Amino acid sequence: MKVRDEISSTEKLLDLIRKKGGRPETPVSKPSETSASRKSLFPSLSNIVALRKTLMIGVDIGHQTLRLVKTAQLSGKKWTLIDFASVPFEHLESRDNPRFPAFLKSEIEKFCDISKSQIWAIASAAQFDVRQISIPRLEKKEIANAVYWTLQKEIPFEEKETIFDFEVQGEVVERGAPKWLVTVYMLPKQDVEKLRKIFSQAGLALSGMTTTPFALQNIYQTGLVPTPDETFASLFIGNNFSRIDIYKKAKLVLTRGIKAGAGSMVESLMEEFNEKKSGRPDSAGKTEPMDAVQARKVLFSISPDSQPLKGDDAGFALSETEIFELISPALERLIRQVERTIEYYVNRTGEDSIQKIYITSAMNVSQSLTQYVGEQLGVESDIFDPVSGEASSSGSAIAAASLSERIAFAPALGAAISDNAYTPNLIYTSKDRRKPERIAFINRMIFAGFIIAFLVCSGVIVHLGYSSHQKKAAIAVLEGELSRFKPYIDRDVILKMTEQLKQKQQITRAYSKRYLGMAAIAELSLLTPPQIRLLGLTADLGGIDGGSMTKGSSQHVEVEGIVLGERKDLEGALAGYVMKLGASPIFKRVDIQKSNFATYRDSDFLRFVIDIKLT
Repeated sequence: MKVRDEISSTEKLLDLIRKKGGRPETPVSKPSETSASRKSLFPSLSNIVALRKTLMIGVDIGHQTLRLVKTAQLSGKKWTLIDFASVPFEHLESRDNPRFPAFLKSEIEKFCDISKSQIWAIASAAQFDVRQISIPRLEKKEIANAVYWTLQKEIPFEEKETIFDFEVQGEVVERGAPKWLVTVYMLPKQDVEKLRKIFSQAGLALSGMTTTPFALQNIYQTGLVPTPDETFASLFIGNNFSRIDIYKKAKLVLTRGIKAGAGSMVESLMEEFNEKKSGRPDSAGKTEPMDAVQARKVLFSISPDSQPLKGDDAGFALSETEIFELISPALERLIRQVERTIEYYVNRTGEDSIQKIYITSAMNVSQSLTQYVGEQLGVESDIFDPVSGEASSSGSAIAAASLSERIAFAPALGAAISDNAYTPNLIYTSKDRRKPERIAFINRMIFAGFIIAFLVCSGVIVHLGYSSHQKKAAIAVLEGELSRFKPYIDRDVILKMTEQLKQKQQITRAYSKRYLGMAAIAELSLLTPPQIRLLGLTADLGGIDGGSMTKGSSQHVEVEGIVLGERKDLEGALAGYVMKLGASPIFKRVDIQKSNFATYRDSDFLRFVIDIKLT
């Protein structure tokens, strides 16, 4: 929309304030023009809030105008409006100009202290889509996948190219089955990235980004505009397109774009006027056909906020009724599209109908146009004034602004009262919100594991401490018992006793080796039974050196004898004798070297030779 060249009554009032010591004018393209009109609401409150709270800045980059709104949150959904500004940028033509980021940064820095502010921006809603779907009643962790595939089935979309998010509204019953009612929205990712790039190039960090329908939802939910209890709609009539938004209990449930707007009305007015007025001079004597610029001026003239037509303007003699007749073909097409959208919503949800419709427009608002739309739709209609209550109660600069100017600030105002708790954020979706939740869950698990490990370690330490205490107590008891023995035995005494014992053992060992042969003969005579007669004994006890056996010498005894008795018992008797000898502690090993039967005087006997290894 072309910005008016003439200064409005509000701007004149601000010029007067500036001359008395207010904020100086900032030239844009001509020294005589002001680049921004800044209006302060509650100046003293502004300073107080700015010191105590983080400021919220709503930024709406329009066709050729930058609108800024500054607010501060008081509590919950209560906000205070601190300041707002409107800055035209016709000299840059559009936001695509390479110099636009620098311009944006400069104006925002003039408007607020960036270090103490959070910035929310308005993204284009031209391809924005919102709708409601129902999914089976699932657990929380399964809802995201169910919503995604249900929406893919209804409206296939490319996930990499689309910003997609949802919000569960509550439980509904469909065909007797309980389901979740979910509001989903989609927006091309390139629209978001393009706007984010502008702020990035300007060196400005965005806290959030939303769209106009959600910005209006913020206004409805905070009570700035009184709304019906149930379902109502908002109709925005833009230059080249319009948009119908349906809200239920102040929550956006459906939005549809309409390819018709003020541009269509301008074309209809121009064509109808030229067709009907062709060749007929008007009151100024003109007979030239009306062009698009003149038609737009005539269309805007139906608003009290626009400059009235002059005598030399085309269509000066047209009445408001005649203007409505000329634009009625385009207006009817727009209303029929709105009507079909409402019917679609009513048929899908089973609602009776919407209770009210609010009208906003890129052109200056007209009460007659608002009333006409409401009459055609058969519902109550009203102009959307985002700060009507604020303006009437404060008596501040915003009250001096025209209705059309206040409506133009609605998206920026809605952005400035955004909060992640209730405002969908295009750069921080539920998928992004789930990441910190997962990280927090992992952190909680790690912390819980640490606590468990700490408790286990603490238990082990307590147990070890208790065991140590018990052992110390036992040692104390033993030490007490030990102290009763006289003389007191210490380490040196024990070592001395050990050495004496070793000497006694060596002497005993020497005696045992010296008399080992005699002991062996005594043991043999003791263990030999009557039926066994020993014929010879050879003992080899090794060499003797200094009263002890030579190291490594062999010690064994060779015994020769016979076994008498019945022939069948001779071998058994010999085996028993060998086993008896082997059980002796003196003999280490007993081996039969040879055995054979012999006869003497008709009597059989068993001759044997046994080798006995001594211990």
